[in-house]
Amino acid sequence: MENEIYYSEGAEDDLFDIYVYSDKVYSTERAETTLKLIKEKIEKLKAFPEMGNYPPELERICLYNFREIHSNPYRIVYEVMDNIIYIHCILDGRRDIVTILQERVIKR
Repeated sequence: MENEIYYSEGAEDDLFDIYVYSDKVYSTERAETTLKLIKEKIEKLKAFPEMGNYPPELERICLYNFREIHSNPYRIVYEVMDNIIYIHCILDGRRDIVTILQERVIKR
C-alpha cells in the first residue's frame, strides 16, 4: 500500500514563499523548476518513507519522530505516522529548524 502525503499549512506557505522569492529574484521558469524538484523529491517518500535522516539538531535533543530529505538548498522536514507522511516544513538550510518546529508542531 502506497503512503499518502499531507502538507501542513506551514509547508504550503513555505512552498508559496519559495516560489515568490525565486520568481522575484531569478525568474518564473526557475521558480517553477525549483517547486517541481521539491515536489518530485517529496513524492519519492511515498515509496520510501524512511529514506530521510534525523535532523541533527533534533537528534541532539533525542527527538526522533521527524526526518528530513534535501532538495538543495532546502530541507524538507516530515513525520511518518502509519501510512501517512506529514510534510511540516520546507526551509532554506540556513534557517533554525528547532525554533520553526516549536512554533509549528512541537507545541501541540
